[in-house]
Amino acid sequence: MNRSPCPSRTSSGVVSVSPVGNGKTDTIVELLRSQSLSGRAWTYFDYAGSGYDAAARFDAIVATVLKLGVERASPDLPETANLADRFSARHAYVTVGEDDPPIRVNILRRLRRKDGRRERPHHVAGRFVDIWSAQYGDLDVRVRFQKYAIVVAGLLAAADRPITEYARLLESEQYRQFVRREQERCGTADDPFVREQWEILATQFLNLRKQSGDGVSTRQFEEISSLHNALAPLRAGPMAAFFGGSENFSLEEVAYGGKRLYASVRELANAEHRKFVLRALWAALDSLINVIPQEDPSPVGLLVFDEVAQLTAARRSGAASQTCTASRAASRKR
Repeated sequence: MNRSPCPSRTSSGVVSVSPVGNGKTDTIVELLRSQSLSGRAWTYFDYAGSGYDAAARFDAIVATVLKLGVERASPDLPETANLADRFSARHAYVTVGEDDPPIRVNILRRLRRKDGRRERPHHVAGRFVDIWSAQYGDLDVRVRFQKYAIVVAGLLAAADRPITEYARLLESEQYRQFVRREQERCGTADDPFVREQWEILATQFLNLRKQSGDGVSTRQFEEISSLHNALAPLRAGPMAAFFGGSENFSLEEVAYGGKRLYASVRELANAEHRKFVLRALWAALDSLINVIPQEDPSPVGLLVFDEVAQLTAARRSGAASQTCTASRAASRKR
């Protein structure tokens, strides 16, 4: 195991590099087992799913022991009341790609930092566009995609609406009015970035209609064809089920609330989609972790990347796989 900078935006950590089957996943799972009853939070990003399965089995055993052993042995102690339920409530598991995932995350929601401030819409839109466009090696393709991707991501983020609704923003005047009302409610309507995106939408897209109130014209469709082609997997399908449903899990609870998230993408057939899901969650958590003050008294958390090479670069034939563990303390910035 080599102690070196993690190949990520986290500033330091531990990287384990060795051939497949040499025990990297077993080692990191054993580390997490040793901390199972601590106050430490973590996120386990599992590209293949083997560590995810091992962790789930162990957590189920711990919860059973707490319920049948500790709670029954000391029923009168307030410390043991609902101990198993409290332990289980700290752990969340999701396999992205399932038809009905138990966890759903709105990747365009403006996250709330520990001091109570929420992200600005341009931060959220920029993060989303950077991550999604990373799969396109051709610069021309990236530019064509980003033109309207920034517009729709920025306007939806300002209203806390999911990316799956991007087409409605382009096609329906009624929905655009709804988004404006939601932005007023969220207090983002007067944000300069948001006003600029509405202006771009009006002057470069809506003005292509023959007259106000018309449906999407041929010229408009040609203008946004690159966006439609690119975002189709986020409009319908397994990723849309995870990123587009009603959000029921807060990443803030992992970053500084003591919860633990295990995310596997093994059910997604497309390798680029696997990478996007993990990068999206990673980037969102990173944006929260990096603003936690260095003197914060909360226990240090962990970010675990199983098969980190899949997230950072294309693997060369015969290359060793990697597992990376980064501590939250090392990720913080003053």
